[in-house]
Amino acid sequence: MITNINDLYSLIARQNEVIKRVKNGGLSIEAALSGTQGILDGNYPLIQDKFAQFAHLLRSLEEQAIELRRLNKQMPKKMQVPDSWFDNLDTVSDHIQLIEDLEFFFIVPPGTLKKVVEYQLKLMELTQPGIWLFSDFEEDTKNLSLDSTADAEMYAKPGIYRLRINLVSYWDPKNGSSVDKAREQATAAGVKLAGLPAVGAYAAQKPELYQSQDGENLPYFDIADLRSGDDGSRALYSGWRRNDREAYFGSYGSDRVDRRYARPSFV
Repeated sequence: MITNINDLYSLIARQNEVIKRVKNGGLSIEAALSGTQGILDGNYPLIQDKFAQFAHLLRSLEEQAIELRRLNKQMPKKMQVPDSWFDNLDTVSDHIQLIEDLEFFFIVPPGTLKKVVEYQLKLMELTQPGIWLFSDFEEDTKNLSLDSTADAEMYAKPGIYRLRINLVSYWDPKNGSSVDKAREQATAAGVKLAGLPAVGAYAAQKPELYQSQDGENLPYFDIADLRSGDDGSRALYSGWRRNDREAYFGSYGSDRVDRRYARPSFV
């Protein structure tokens, strides 16, 4: 019997979180039903963190703030954001860091959308052994726009944002999915996609996290919140080239179906 009303609120909050993760693609309906039935049967939670092996590669907010400040100082002067931006960051948090619910700081520098992209790419360049931009990526980033699933308000105001992201949402390793489908699902669920913030989120963690992407245990990812190409039909994507030890960025049609890619979204 529940004797503390706060315990009841906590229970409801966790139930709502399960429903939210099912809606945004971070948890399958089969896993949710199985876990819930396990609780009712007295077996207790069957829903486990299938990405627990990567937990040691996730940084706290305090660690991220220190790392991002250091990286910002290493950038060319014209790319740096004011160092004072880091002075009063609130790093207090009791949040448990998860691949499916990662709390992080995301930097939006002044200027155009392309400037925001270039800043995230520079972070990746500073934190990984190498970076490779396919020719289609460079060409398609000449025409960038926000998809309706992006958080347009955030990009309109430069600063450092404290966010939470699901790095593996809208990943279907069995049947595959596409950027177009993820956008449709996110729109229906009222979820905002966060592919570009995912680049910054990865850069703020230990470098080995990004290097763990293999399309099977940890998916590569599409930057589905951005449209690119002359007619906006192209989508940017990113991943890790294991043999060459490089972070790579490219572009393809947003209707392309692939089983190896997730479409990160905000939690």
